Amino acid sequence: MRRTTIVLPPELKRRAQRLAAQRGLSFGALVREALARYTEKAPPRKRDPLFAVAPVFRDGGRRDLIDRHDDELYGEP
Repeated sequence: MRRTTIVLPPELKRRAQRLAAQRGLSFGALVREALARYTEKAPPRKRDPLFAVAPVFRDGGRRDLIDRHDDELYGEP
């Protein structure tokens, strides 16, 4: 295993420490278990259709896309 540093809000850390103690686990074991479950169940993120239409953040992108986004995304006139 490798050591990793994470930053947590104080209340989240307190709840996690409390849960770890209730379950007889170390804080690290609880975090590893939670991350393992989350990464196994997490569905892949869908790509936002807006980014497939035009290179919004690159030079040369469509400058009028904001005014016509429904047309581009849904084909509505």
